[in-house]
Amino acid sequence: MNDLPQASNLTPTLFADDTLLTISCANSANLQYGVNSELPKVDEWMRYNKLSINHSKTTYMLLNSNSSQSCNFKVKINDFEIKHTTCTKYLGVYIDQYLSWTEHIHNLEIKLSRSVAMFYRIR
Repeated sequence: MNDLPQASNLTPTLFADDTLLTISCANSANLQYGVNSELPKVDEWMRYNKLSINHSKTTYMLLNSNSSQSCNFKVKINDFEIKHTTCTKYLGVYIDQYLSWTEHIHNLEIKLSRSVAMFYRIR
């Protein structure tokens, strides 16, 4: 996995078996072109190293995007269109497109309320 950065201009963040690819561009047209031209390179690297992309778990997210931009944005790997998401869980932290803690706090509240209810019943 350490030679993945040489295969593509996408910036990888690697942790165990999780890989996060990032790219930054000035406008959405350049971003879409950059992503769709770099993903085939990543896919080729994966096949060369006898790895595969789990298409059911693969999503993309536009950070601080306008809703009008995200509607027309298409990302594909080998004719498979990747799903767009506004929030994703990465290494136990919920990250949303605005980089706020709202979704993460909401999920923590749900977990804590279940725990409190369980302790109440045990008491």
